[in-house]
Amino acid sequence: MYYSVIDIGSNTVKCEIFEYIENKLVSKGFVSRQLGIIARIKEGVLPKEDIILLCETLSHFKSECKAYNTLPFCFATESLRKASNLDEIKENVKQLTDIYIDLIPGRDEALLSFKGFIKNTSSYTQGIMADMGGGSTEILSYEDSHPIELNSFKFGCLWLKKKFVKSRFPSLSEENKIDSFIRKELGAYPWIRSSDTLCIIGGTGTAIEKLALKCGFEYNGHFTKEGFRSLYEFFRDPSEDKIRLLEEHIPARVETILPGMCALLTVADIVSPEKIYISKDGIRSGYIYRILEKEEER
Repeated sequence: MYYSVIDIGSNTVKCEIFEYIENKLVSKGFVSRQLGIIARIKEGVLPKEDIILLCETLSHFKSECKAYNTLPFCFATESLRKASNLDEIKENVKQLTDIYIDLIPGRDEALLSFKGFIKNTSSYTQGIMADMGGGSTEILSYEDSHPIELNSFKFGCLWLKKKFVKSRFPSLSEENKIDSFIRKELGAYPWIRSSDTLCIIGGTGTAIEKLALKCGFEYNGHFTKEGFRSLYEFFRDPSEDKIRLLEEHIPARVETILPGMCALLTVADIVSPEKIYISKDGIRSGYIYRILEKEEER
């Protein structure tokens, strides 16, 4: 049985196909387009021409799903939570594509990301999870594979870039501002504390893992905190050669990866984990798992 889901993020829109085998979702691949929805919202409104662009993207993804004989579910997170004309967006999308957009609140976003992550691992049953997107970051503590505390923060890699970084890449003073900001934000939540494991979920984490593997850094399914810092130090204030590496391997995240890594490095300093694990499973698989659970309850 195949399932498909479209994730309207702040920076990219992704469509992922899953096969449900022996009570597990197995990704068959995904397609994505960089729309930068959150940057297109002006004075709280997503303009009509950008709504049409979103509809065209969703229609294209819907066609891609036909190869697996599946109709896509669709959800949005921080990308559309800030739009005052949300009803107009949803009505246009429904009318033009016959796709319903499910708007996910921040707390649900954290829980769905955790559900997707924890369903496919038996190795990391307790720790801290950080899911960084473009416009928000969800942090959750868990024990015995169950969520304990969580919060959705109004910052992501794209938000940090726009807020703190004036040029293409952060300067030392801008890195310090990001570090101070993250420490202040997280300092209000005493449960974000020392833990053996930090699990990073989301597009920023996937991009970090890709850079580590492509550039020869030690990554055996996880980083040490020192290894994570070494990767960041390698790319900070990048030379032309290193910029080309970023453009080759993560073209959609060239200007957001370093603000995101800087923030996650601060999270790692606070949590001080022995292992930093990056999960490819997250909110999209978690969303489908929730649908499957509801079907079983009927």
